[in-house]
Amino acid sequence: MTNYILLLISILVEVGKAVTYNIFSKGRKGNPADLHMMNFATMLVAGIGLLPFADFSVFPSVFTLLLGVLFGILTIAGAFSNMKALSLGPVSYTQLIGCSSMIVPAFSGAIFWQEDLSVGHIIAVVLLLGCFFFSSDSKGDNKSANMKWLLFALLLFAFTGSIGITQKVQQTSAYAAEASWFLIIALITASIISLFIWLTQTKGEHKSERKALLDPKLIGMFLFIGFVIAFTNKVNLYLSGVMPSIIFFPLVNGGALLLTVLAGFVIFKEKLSKKQSLGMALGAAAVLLLCFA
Repeated sequence: MTNYILLLISILVEVGKAVTYNIFSKGRKGNPADLHMMNFATMLVAGIGLLPFADFSVFPSVFTLLLGVLFGILTIAGAFSNMKALSLGPVSYTQLIGCSSMIVPAFSGAIFWQEDLSVGHIIAVVLLLGCFFFSSDSKGDNKSANMKWLLFALLLFAFTGSIGITQKVQQTSAYAAEASWFLIIALITASIISLFIWLTQTKGEHKSERKALLDPKLIGMFLFIGFVIAFTNKVNLYLSGVMPSIIFFPLVNGGALLLTVLAGFVIFKEKLSKKQSLGMALGAAAVLLLCFA
């Protein structure tokens, strides 16, 4: 029960981050470089925020160092692939493919770690995929699918799915106790890559435009999101090691999607179509089935 309570808290905090991201996006002009700037700032804050949890008496192993760097690269690669896919093709199918990547780590437990897998679990995952399909908003789709879009969509699926497997590998290894160092290395790596991309994409901007990013409200937002990232990564990494993959990964992804859509409906007064309402119902059924299967 404690693990489920931790998972619920993690999901609720993640939804708070998503709402804050939404506010940030609505307040900007849609410059793609903004994403990398936000990733740099928030992941740097998250990495620093986890330092008190690290054991400074022992230097992290080479395994932890390399796996942490890989996790950071996968995180940014997933974000970059998502951004490129959204710019090249249909938004709804990009969202669907990104969300559906949870099936990679979900079934990895049964394949690589001999975890139990029931018919109920499989039905729940199928229902959750239906939830992702019907919850995808196709109103903003003004671009058709093409080969470039498909390439980045598949990369998004592979990178995002691999993130969960990396978490599981860390927690089931002999170096699980170095979890804080693993996350710190991953977040700092992601932050450095984001900084490089941001500086490259904003090379022609005036210094005054960059200084505008030092707005106190933005700094406060970055600090909040950074600490949320630190908290959710710490909790989710732990849960990925103690909960079955077929339960944890669908719940953390499906639960976050359901509550984020609900938050959009309540906070931003976004209207739910009949299709999205059906998606919410399927998602709720999937979550209940996962909890009691």
